[in-house]
Amino acid sequence: MTHRAALLEATCLFFAGVGLLLAALGHTVLLEPWRAAVGAELFGPGGVPAELDPFVRMTNAVLGGSIVGKWVAAWFLVRHGLRAGRRWAFQALLVGHIGWFLLDSGLSLTVGAVSNVLLINLVPGVVFLGLLLWARPTAWTPPAPADTGLAWRWLVWACGVSVAIGLLVIVGVRWPVFAPYNAALESLFGASEALVTWQVFAYGLIGAAFTAHFVMLWWAAAVERGAPWVGRAVIVSLLAWFLVDSAGSIAQGAWFNVLMINVPSLLAVGLPAWLATR
Repeated sequence: MTHRAALLEATCLFFAGVGLLLAALGHTVLLEPWRAAVGAELFGPGGVPAELDPFVRMTNAVLGGSIVGKWVAAWFLVRHGLRAGRRWAFQALLVGHIGWFLLDSGLSLTVGAVSNVLLINLVPGVVFLGLLLWARPTAWTPPAPADTGLAWRWLVWACGVSVAIGLLVIVGVRWPVFAPYNAALESLFGASEALVTWQVFAYGLIGAAFTAHFVMLWWAAAVERGAPWVGRAVIVSLLAWFLVDSAGSIAQGAWFNVLMINVPSLLAVGLPAWLATR
């Protein structure tokens, strides 16, 4: 079990590195095959319009940050949950991973971006699932006694709301509830049909990673209340997402994303996590 869990942990960190690579170098030749294939499917033979380049760089950073946060959270669940023989940790990892794959791939297929499934999703989808099943403990241990303090209840609630927000982003990023955000976005990058097309695609992927991230954290906070490592998992994965996402947003001048999304999310989830660890 030990060496299998170690390999699974290394896999989580590897895919977190992929997210960081996307945020930092997603606009370079490194990921050009993915961008060219998806661009042709979304926009035709000409690919992604050149005027969308700043917006694409921003969404790459936001998506990369979401991927980093999700895999850091998964690493914590493997390290402190699966290694300890917690059945719930195996279930949370399984549901979070399969949920991400179905949501991300479903959105991709809906908008016609089949290449995103073939070039991106299949590798982590198959590799992590196979390793997770391989590392499944043969004996289970019960979770630690629950702490029902106010900070923990707040943390569970905040993670649950974050899951709902992730799902809402997937299906309704252009709905009126996001009107102030979209107005700020179009003010910076320009309003166009092409921008909406890329936003629906990219934010769907972001929402899928965000949802999986907080499904795992919600599960951990709900079952292992009082365990210090859960608070650390929330704080570290949240900061990893926040720093990568915010740095990429600021680099493109998208302060509105930091102020309207990142900071409120950091406070809403990070504050109860910090109080819970105390």
